[in-house]
This record gives sequence, C-alpha cells and structure tokens, in this order.
Amino acid sequence: MKLAIPGTILLALLIEISGCASTDAVTGAVPASALEFSGFHPRKANTPEKLANLREMPQHQFVQQDRNGKIVYTYADAKGCGCLYVGDQAAYDSLEGTEQTLRGMDSGNNQWELWE
Repeated sequence: MKLAIPGTILLALLIEISGCASTDAVTGAVPASALEFSGFHPRKANTPEKLANLREMPQHQFVQQDRNGKIVYTYADAKGCGCLYVGDQAAYDSLEGTEQTLRGMDSGNNQWELWE
C-alpha cells in the first residue's frame, strides 16, 4: 500500500532533513519530524523516574530491543523533547530509506551557485 503525502508536507520534511544531512551537525540528533514521519512515536518522560531513566539511556542513538518477541527501536532525546521515540522495524526501515533518498539527491551537481 502506497501512502499519498501532500506535496507541501513532503517538501517541508525534505528541506528540514536535507538541511541537516539527516542529522543535526552539532548534536548528531535526527530531526523529530523525520522520526515521526517514519513512524516513530514520542513517549514523554512525564515522571521524575522516567526522566532519570531517559537520561541514562544512550542519547541520539538507535537501540534495537526485543519486546514480547517483536523487534523495536528506541531513540532517546532527553535534552530536546524530553522523550523516548519508539518504532518498529518498518519505522526504522522507513527512516533509513528517507536518509538514503536524501543522500542520493545530493549527487554533487550543485546548481545552487546560480542563486548565491
């Protein structure tokens, strides 16, 4: 099943992601919009215990885990959103596909010089 995405939403997402080469150059973080677009769901650290646990997790890294016989990926962002993104294999694959597409768009054919 193909998902129809309105052009303006897709364009905004591509601009945001490609502007930082799929990760933030300073923090190494994947943009929240890319995570959510790919199917990751943010879970807020809404208790002191959850926040403490979130801060102990590897930050801005995907961690593969087995939950009840299913593979899930988590992505901790304590300083940004104060949340843990959770996604399944399809979400992770979608994110990887988006990054590969964006890398393919930057083929070294820089026509931006005309606009500078």
